[in-house]
Amino acid sequence: MIRSVVLPALLPVLAAVAVAAFGLLVPLPHLFAYSDTVILGVGAMLLALGLAMMLPETWLFTPAERLRHAFVQRHAVTPDTAETALSLIARAQRQGHLLRHADNGFVPELKARVDHTADSLDGIARLIFDEPSEGRRNLALINRADLLVEAVQNHSALRRDKSNEAQIASARTSVSAALDAFAGAISAADERRIEAQIQKIDTASDVADTLFQAMRGPRT
Repeated sequence: MIRSVVLPALLPVLAAVAVAAFGLLVPLPHLFAYSDTVILGVGAMLLALGLAMMLPETWLFTPAERLRHAFVQRHAVTPDTAETALSLIARAQRQGHLLRHADNGFVPELKARVDHTADSLDGIARLIFDEPSEGRRNLALINRADLLVEAVQNHSALRRDKSNEAQIASARTSVSAALDAFAGAISAADERRIEAQIQKIDTASDVADTLFQAMRGPRT
């Protein structure tokens, strides 16, 4: 952010200094009152614009800003929509990362469930990246995942603190139930998405059939 603010602000200053030095060394034509000032001002503006166009975009924009711009261009959405979608993508990916790194010797069954949930969150992130409108549909799942991550991390902390086996087993049961509930919510969301896609296909097929019948004309 500092780079994207400082460099564009610095370019007009450098251009003004360069043009001022040029004006001191080279006599300017007197076309009208203060024409030299106008000429120098226009020259500074053009020089600053030229310098800005010559700089690579990595000098002017942060990686996040370049990603947002590419997202806007790819999906033809507003910058605000792109910012919201990218924020949800980052949250889902971070949640998956935290789940995977919470494992400190989980029993195989729990580890498999945690890894599967992390994969599901990565899938949600990819889904939103391909279709920004999926961000709104998956917002509740991503919000729920924050609590799920906290539960898994708390279980990991119990194991790290070497709590007694009864406490660890109780926490494991609670975490497993939370993971199962989350998996059920994802399955329900997938079913709704599939039903919506089927409905779109049916609608498109009906329209295509109607157009085809119209092209064939009335039967004789």
